[in-house]
Amino acid sequence: FVYQDYTVSTDRWGDPHISQGGPIGTDVISDSQNTTRSSACRADGSLVLHQLQKTGHIYRSLDRGATVQRIATGSNGPEIAATPQIRTGYMRLNEAGDYAVVSNRQGTYVIKQVGDADPKVVQLSKTEHGPIAIDEETGTTFIHIRGGGAIKLLMFEDILNVDSLVDGTDIASSEYSTHLGDQANQLLAIKHNGKLYLITLYQGGGFVVSEVHD
Repeated sequence: FVYQDYTVSTDRWGDPHISQGGPIGTDVISDSQNTTRSSACRADGSLVLHQLQKTGHIYRSLDRGATVQRIATGSNGPEIAATPQIRTGYMRLNEAGDYAVVSNRQGTYVIKQVGDADPKVVQLSKTEHGPIAIDEETGTTFIHIRGGGAIKLLMFEDILNVDSLVDGTDIASSEYSTHLGDQANQLLAIKHNGKLYLITLYQGGGFVVSEVHD
């Protein structure tokens, strides 16, 4: 894909560059590659979140990128960090609920009151992680879990009031659990004709559409 660097102080975009894929080991990561792995923002841009791919650290801007602040440093709950790896890290923001769900190789987290001066962090797991989707209408959160054992697709009707991933309901079918589970890299929640569907995208393996029933 094509990307451009943006410099806040001069309000200018740099020249377009082509991003190339490559190895994913820690040996190929340098400080110059500490770029954004995942981002989320409010519709009006008043809150922007970035997760860096090298460290897993979460940065927040409340002024459309003019200034940034690292959050989830350990003073307000568990520190959010990650073992360095280029292709790791997922994040979704629920604007109405004012929370974000983050996962990386160190586990899965919820950042509550993400727009407040002192957001709160809850760690739901220490190893299991995967792509995330949130139904904006209901706030229901879905997490594709990779880890020990079978692949899971967990559903949380109110993720703000859970302490662990074991509190989620596994809605994965047997066919879903065996479909290239560890290669899933995106999870989307889509409403169509009054029905809710989850679309799971797989690296090099197409996609799966799952209807979510009441």
